[in-house]
Amino acid sequence: MLKINHHSVVATPDSVFNTFLVKAETHGTKQLGSGAFACTVSHPDPALVVKVCKMTGQFGRKGSNPVETDGYMQWMRNIAEYPTRFAPRIYRVDVLQDPANLRKGGVTLITMERLIPNSDNTVRKHAHAMAQSIDPRLEYITELEDSYKRLKRSESKDSYNLGMALDKTWSTSRKDLHGGNWMVRKYKDGSLCPVITDPAV
Repeated sequence: MLKINHHSVVATPDSVFNTFLVKAETHGTKQLGSGAFACTVSHPDPALVVKVCKMTGQFGRKGSNPVETDGYMQWMRNIAEYPTRFAPRIYRVDVLQDPANLRKGGVTLITMERLIPNSDNTVRKHAHAMAQSIDPRLEYITELEDSYKRLKRSESKDSYNLGMALDKTWSTSRKDLHGGNWMVRKYKDGSLCPVITDPAV
């Protein structure tokens, strides 16, 4: 089960999001990547990062609490239920939200392992082999959007659990598995593992 630490804030998600980034910058934190509704910043431990997500129902999903129905939150819950090496290691989840106005959503801080972008020159040439480590019939990781259900018949526990987590996530959220939504874990022996980071909105 995913443990979530809830924190009360009397402020809008936009204000919390922007204030966090400003304060993080004054403490020497570097922004490592960003998207429309989230960004990733450095952590004092170089093996970790913090993903900062604004969860405000921006994709039109109805509900009394957009944080609970957010696609990324669903993904985190499902990989906690179906652990697999093909998903990121999540170490802490903090939700900052006004309890008197849950409908406005909130900001979620996810402390997770630091991964390598799949576009990095040291790993890019191994993309095909990494896809086949999930399913020998895969050519590209992104093909999972169409073929993920067959993972539920896999004899590999990691592949099976990935299939279950994707199936459960995509049953309530829109698929969004593209090249920017998977990364790479590099083990001490040099071996590589593809990691599906954010497959849904």
